Parts: sequence; structure tokens; C-alpha cells
Amino acid sequence: MEDRPAMSFAATAAAYQPLTPVSPGLATSMPLVCEPILPLPMTPPDADDIPDKAADEAALSTALQVIAAERDALTYLGRLYESDPTARDGFTRAVSTISKTITRGGKLVVSGVGKSGKIGQKVVATMNSLGIRTAFLHPTEALHGDLGMVGEVSTSQPPRIPHLPTNPTPR
Repeated sequence: MEDRPAMSFAATAAAYQPLTPVSPGLATSMPLVCEPILPLPMTPPDADDIPDKAADEAALSTALQVIAAERDALTYLGRLYESDPTARDGFTRAVSTISKTITRGGKLVVSGVGKSGKIGQKVVATMNSLGIRTAFLHPTEALHGDLGMVGEVSTSQPPRIPHLPTNPTPR
């Protein structure tokens, strides 16, 4: 490499030749600002930046109420799984199904709409971060081609929806 003296931005810009012809009636360059930019003066803090003890206490009180509500919900859930046979059966079947799917090399598919769909997407993200193959399938999109992520689907066949008649009769 040759040793060339460093050129300032202004010198580099002046040495630049445009690639296209210059239009005679139009300005071709903007004047360069050569004055140094001075630092902005320090300003005193806004009144909003001053800590408000009452607001801090209210925020802490709200956080403690949320934690207490979550604690109560988890206590209720624990008691439910200890005492309700239906809840226990549902939980153990869900864990067993997930375990079998993972053991067999399958993929977990989570589905939901609205808030349950958002929660399902978070479950998918958690499972994927644990190395468990998981996908989210929106129920509406499943009927429009996304069933292929669950298993083999032939697009030449109509979707098989058991509650719809094969040959509907016009009314």
C-alpha cells in the first residue's frame, strides 16, 4: 500500500468527481459546514426526574399485591392437584403425552387463539430453548395449508373436517 497523507473530509469531498453529467441549471453541491459543533450546556434536572417517595411506595405496594395474588393462585393450584382426581389425571396425562412425543422424536404442536394463543407461543419459545422440537399452529391457518407442519398433507385432497358433509346439498 502507498503511504498517502490523510485528507480531510472537505478535501475528499472536493476531489470527488460525479459519475453523471452535471445539469447546468442545478446546484451540484451543498456548502460544507466548517465551524465546530459546540457541546450543549448542562441543564438542571426536570421536576419529573426528582424521585417521588409516594409514587415509589405505591409501586412497591402494587408489586407486593401482585406477588401475593400469584402466591395464592399457586397455593390453590397445589391444593387442586393434591385433592382433585380429575385435575391430577389431566396433569399426568399431559405430562405422559409430552414425554412420549419427545422420546419418540416427535414434535409438540401448540395451538390457541387470543390470549391462550399468546401463552401457547411463549410455551413454544420455552420448549424450543430447552431443545424440545415444538411449533405453534394457529387454528385458522391450519385449515389454509399449515397442517403440513403436523404431518403429511396432500394438497390435492380437500381438508378432512369430520363435522362438514362431503357433498353439501343446497337449500
